[in-house]
Amino acid sequence: MNTIKCLKAPAACLLLCVLFFVSGMGKSEAELKDGTYEGEHSFVAVSVTIANGRIADIKMTRHGGGGEKYAAMVTPLISKIIEKQSTEVDAVSGATVSSGHLQKAVSNALKKAL
Repeated sequence: MNTIKCLKAPAACLLLCVLFFVSGMGKSEAELKDGTYEGEHSFVAVSVTIANGRIADIKMTRHGGGGEKYAAMVTPLISKIIEKQSTEVDAVSGATVSSGHLQKAVSNALKKAL
């Protein structure tokens, strides 16, 4: 009888974990409303376009820190964010601060799309 209880509890836990994981995966995409949203953080501003509930385009509209050199260095992050559909991408070496500000600006725009 104790064996049955031990088998049921891990199975229930596993089921709950799977349901939590699956429900969370589609949730962020489904919650994004189509449109164009502005976001900024520190010296970086972006315009993020959502189409079909996904990040379709990101334009950096302002980069005031370090000038064009750093703006050019972090531009590849835009493609990575769109590809991954997440701001959780690796920062650009040598432009860590600018990378972080770009990621946070995109996150701030995405909050408006929820």
